[in-house]
Amino acid sequence: MRFSIFLIAMFLFFGCGEPQPVASKAPEWITSISPIYHGSRYIVGLGSGATQIGAGDRARAELIKTFAVTVGSSEYSRVETDGGGYAGSFSDMVYARANMTIEGVEIAERWYDEENDLHYALAVLDKARSAARLRSIVENRNIDIDTLYNNAKREKDTLIRLKTLNSAIKLLEEQRTDSAMLAVLEERASFSYANTLQIHIDRRNALHGIKLFIDADVEAKRLLLHALNLTIASREDADYAITAALKTSVAKRNGWEWASAVMDISLIDTKSQTVRKSATFEGKDTARQESVAIERSIKKLQAELDAKLLDKVFE
Repeated sequence: MRFSIFLIAMFLFFGCGEPQPVASKAPEWITSISPIYHGSRYIVGLGSGATQIGAGDRARAELIKTFAVTVGSSEYSRVETDGGGYAGSFSDMVYARANMTIEGVEIAERWYDEENDLHYALAVLDKARSAARLRSIVENRNIDIDTLYNNAKREKDTLIRLKTLNSAIKLLEEQRTDSAMLAVLEERASFSYANTLQIHIDRRNALHGIKLFIDADVEAKRLLLHALNLTIASREDADYAITAALKTSVAKRNGWEWASAVMDISLIDTKSQTVRKSATFEGKDTARQESVAIERSIKKLQAELDAKLLDKVFE
């Protein structure tokens, strides 16, 4: 009798059927700072998803995003203190650059929330190890910039000198971003390339020293003059001539006018009569009326010329 009562009690206590899963307690890093990966040694990112892989990918992306915002904010404060301007897209530049440059991000912790069927992951970046690799990249790039700058100073051909200086300036943009990231990783002031200002001055002087003649119809010439900040000379005195042809076309689709404005440009050495560079620019837009669509496409073309003409023609 006593044994039967015991069995009944055990049945009531444990219940019938398979034991139901009970979600384990969430680790501390889910809701607050990790007791292990915190402080000045690490940058972390928390991610969640329906799968382990998805949670890990989101954690890595969150780490890079957090890092980019921190770098952008730090650079903003530094530039504001110096009294200079600030490009609002700098954090975006850092995010893109960090995705390419930062290595060593690891998934250090995982947790599965059984109750909500959700995976969590903690991505961790060891700042010291990442800084050592990034510092090597920055130091090697300084050598590359030095080489380009010294080659540009010796170059007699104006276009080759401009191309070399443009290459140096592109590396300087990468250097600015990487140096700002390094400053956050090492928690100290970023450093800049010593001849940055002089490279920009030399490029400006080289551009302004070019005497240019524009051989184009009235509308194409108007667009080019808006985009160029160079010395416009007569055909006889010019070092180079730009030939340009503006073409517009319209196609009707579903009651809309789709317009395209295309400009083919060639840069010609007036002494040798050789083509030094060719490029094509295009703007597209749409409207209900053909004239409006063409006008909008030309505005898009103008924006494209303003942004890229000098780099494409004089790279």
